[in-house]
Amino acid sequence: MAGLQQLSTLLPAMRGEAFHVAVAGFLGVADVALAALLAAQYRYGAGIFLLCCPATILLTGFHSQFENFALLAGIAAWLLIRSGSPSPPRLVLAAGLLGVSLIIKHILFLFPLWVLFWPKLGSWGKRMAYVMIAYGIFGLSFLPWLFDAPSRAGFSQNVFHYRSDFSLSLSRLVVSFHPFAGVSIASSRVLTYGWMAVVMAAGIWVPRKKVDFFPLYLLTMFALSPALMDQYLAIALLACAILCTSWPSWALVGTTILALFRSPADIFLCPFSMVYYVAMVSTQICALALLLVAVRSAGPSPTAPFSTRHAAQKAVTLAVASLAFVFVIFMFKSFVLHWAGPAEP
Repeated sequence: MAGLQQLSTLLPAMRGEAFHVAVAGFLGVADVALAALLAAQYRYGAGIFLLCCPATILLTGFHSQFENFALLAGIAAWLLIRSGSPSPPRLVLAAGLLGVSLIIKHILFLFPLWVLFWPKLGSWGKRMAYVMIAYGIFGLSFLPWLFDAPSRAGFSQNVFHYRSDFSLSLSRLVVSFHPFAGVSIASSRVLTYGWMAVVMAAGIWVPRKKVDFFPLYLLTMFALSPALMDQYLAIALLACAILCTSWPSWALVGTTILALFRSPADIFLCPFSMVYYVAMVSTQICALALLLVAVRSAGPSPTAPFSTRHAAQKAVTLAVASLAFVFVIFMFKSFVLHWAGPAEP
């Protein structure tokens, strides 16, 4: 960030937006690198899908968070071992890149545990070494600030006790009668630990199937997350690009674009609205559908026949059904709360 701040001084014409332009430009390069990896290792369409998606442009150009940079390191780490049985140097390099990804953002913080249950990596010793190196590099990144009290307090508050927006998620809509009500610390911990337990349980089962499980990890993390924010949509978009020939990915992209265009934190700075809420929660339903279709089909084949018309029809149906489901459930709960009236003291 300091380097980008220095770079922004070379853009005097931008005035107050110089730093934002420098950050967005850097993240744009990360998007191009991601697209190049997808085109080289999956299919050209995947790279084009990622670069040309309006949601990618909004997240990188305006929102400008570092999810895509962490995902770049993470997918590079995965591609080094995806074919299975990597050599020791390749294994160490992949684990090191995953550790770097964890330092940038903690998106893949449970992915080493998925790899631990992946037989194709090799013996249990090799798998344990991969996990220990990845987490070890992440842990070592804290050492320079370990003996500084303000730094420890900052890590505790902003890393280990970080709380996202728990009112904006499918799980919150389902389990709470008032999705917009405040969430206590105890409730947020229960939701978070339950989510982690489900993701780890999926990590025991999914890697044993003959499927590229990196995008499935991303979808599991996103679809089941007890909290949502705009930048988390970048996680789902990468999975969409990899699985771009699977029809639910188009429904997910459609609801994502709708959410970002109505977001209070994005380019149009719209006030918080029902449209934004319904679209955000619907992205999780579409992500869950994409996850189930990908697991069931063991991933779309690059040579499989692909009917654009049929896929578009199913994608539109899924998107509309997801939006309608969230709207109906929310309105039903709102009606029940209004009808029941305030609770007795």
